Amino acid sequence: MKRFPLATVATLFFLTLSTSLFAFQQVRRDTLAAADTLQTILEMNVEDLLEQSTQDVEDSELVDRLQRLQEDPMDLNDASIEDLQLIPGVMPIVARNIVEARERFGEFKYVSDLLAVDGIDERLFALLKRFVQVSQSVPTKLAVHYRSRAARDLEERQGFRDGSYVGSPWKSYNRILGKYGSSASAGILTEKDAGENKVNDFTSGFLTIKTRGPLTKLILGDYLVELGQGLTVWRSLGFSKGLEVIQPAKKSARGITPNVSSDENNFYRGGAAVVTLALFEATLFYSNRKVDASVDSLGRVTNIYGIGYHRTQSELRRRFATRERSAGGRLQYSLGKVLRLGSTYFTTKFNNPFVEKRLYDFSGKESHVASIDFDFLWDRMNIFGEWARSQTGAVGGITGVFVRFARGVDFVVSFRNYPRDFISLHGFAFGERNGTTRNEAGLYMGLRMRVARGVVLSGYYDQFKFPWQTATIPFPIQGSDFLLAAELRPFQKFNIEFKYKSEVKGDAVSTTDEFGRTVAPLTDRTQRNGRLTAALDITRDLRVRGRLELVKVQYSEFASCGKGILLYQDIRWEPSPRLTLDARLIFFDTDSYDTRIYEFESELRGTLFNPALYGRGRRWYLMARYAVFEGLEVSAKYSEIYHDDLKKVGSGADEINGNVENRFGAQVDIRF
Repeated sequence: MKRFPLATVATLFFLTLSTSLFAFQQVRRDTLAAADTLQTILEMNVEDLLEQSTQDVEDSELVDRLQRLQEDPMDLNDASIEDLQLIPGVMPIVARNIVEARERFGEFKYVSDLLAVDGIDERLFALLKRFVQVSQSVPTKLAVHYRSRAARDLEERQGFRDGSYVGSPWKSYNRILGKYGSSASAGILTEKDAGENKVNDFTSGFLTIKTRGPLTKLILGDYLVELGQGLTVWRSLGFSKGLEVIQPAKKSARGITPNVSSDENNFYRGGAAVVTLALFEATLFYSNRKVDASVDSLGRVTNIYGIGYHRTQSELRRRFATRERSAGGRLQYSLGKVLRLGSTYFTTKFNNPFVEKRLYDFSGKESHVASIDFDFLWDRMNIFGEWARSQTGAVGGITGVFVRFARGVDFVVSFRNYPRDFISLHGFAFGERNGTTRNEAGLYMGLRMRVARGVVLSGYYDQFKFPWQTATIPFPIQGSDFLLAAELRPFQKFNIEFKYKSEVKGDAVSTTDEFGRTVAPLTDRTQRNGRLTAALDITRDLRVRGRLELVKVQYSEFASCGKGILLYQDIRWEPSPRLTLDARLIFFDTDSYDTRIYEFESELRGTLFNPALYGRGRRWYLMARYAVFEGLEVSAKYSEIYHDDLKKVGSGADEINGNVENRFGAQVDIRF
């Protein structure tokens, strides 16, 4: 592996050390105790939850949901246990304690009253205060949010040079959301990817009505469904294994919720409703929409095309190639704050039959799955799970136990078993392989301890196996995943995170044997990552953060190993209450794509960017947000990446001549 020039590494570390020493002296003299590292803690917590989302999502519903919750915080005096669990870091026992404190001592008068609730320490309170409020009696009013975003690569790709892309290189996004108090909301969005020829290549909209009668909620248009633990139906993205070791093990379902994302594949189009009668709640939904797919000459679906690109003639031929009709329902019984039982049924029918590519793959036109789920909360223990049966007769499920042993000590263990012939087309349960709720069994254990003021230790161990061949490996394999992390806050505005992760998993690697034949023997692939991150709030308006990450990959059948290193330094400066500037400089050097390192970035609001960096190069970006006046914010980001070891970037229609990728994006947010 090539190495960074010594002068570059020395300069960056000298800059980081000098800045840290200066910051330490400033912090010691700083009397603004109220200026806590709230934004830093929030961002690092969100990154902990989302860093395993190793895909570039221009419009992330997960990120946007958290940002909208910051803009319109949850009312502490109205939120239920289920509502509170949607906030990052809030586990069931803490959510129950908040509700019980409200019932026992009366409504909260101030958000700071949460500090008296069992289970809420300073770190959790720093997160909670961004997402909750104590609402005052105000008249119901209309609130509208309009967002417009445009972005493009500045280097021309091959598809635009040879005309294979039918549209312009600009990517555009427009969305308007309206809310009338808590009783009604509506929205519509349009989106165009680079290379597409219609500004409304994708269009989505919804209308939501809430009442205090039996019909609790009604959604018409596009919506998402999250039920149980994701065995039968869940949207395609969710929190996964990472530095946040407790919360991802248990899903917090939102039921039916309007779709405000430009994800072109994972939503439903039709109608959904929730009806509540005494201790029972019924959820019903129906969807009828066209789906992108590859269809052969016999009219059979060979593949669902979920990316949503319609740039070339071949991609346009896949557009709306089949139709999917879905319907389902759920009946839930709740016994106070102690027990919740649910039963779900979900069925899907396509116009065209699916081809069975491998044994146990979905084939035919119809699929259905039924499940039961439970959530039992007692004292310091929470037992949860969901078990389902698909049309193949296979039964799969997950069961977990969360325990708060003492103040600041949380433990979760969960067992999952998704048989090889378990078919749940829209399931997304917890597991090693995100988005594939089948052919997997595993045991997960996570522990988080607050060992002292400002010191949190956490870790998990996950043992798993795939009892049948996967899409990429033609053998059954098994593996294990281990993570150990420490978060330290030596003083109020200085945060340090250490992470060590080791994963061993079976893999098939192509090689040449002694007779010159290409073979792919089964071997164990071991990947180890070590990371150090430090963040300092120098003043109320200035924050610096640096990271060093190392990776090593080795195969049991081969003596050689691959290595990689990533180093970055970033800075956030708020020269005025209206202006925020973010900048980051990244150096990376890895032996190959196999030793890639992901780097979670600040982005325009509502978007998520977690690029894989590999080879040798450097990347930098600059982002600015400016509040022109109350209700109007403009933001922009420019990024550039240099590949020192490449003459061309990408392949096919996405190829760029040269070793530079640069991108510009701008966004306008208007609220009134």
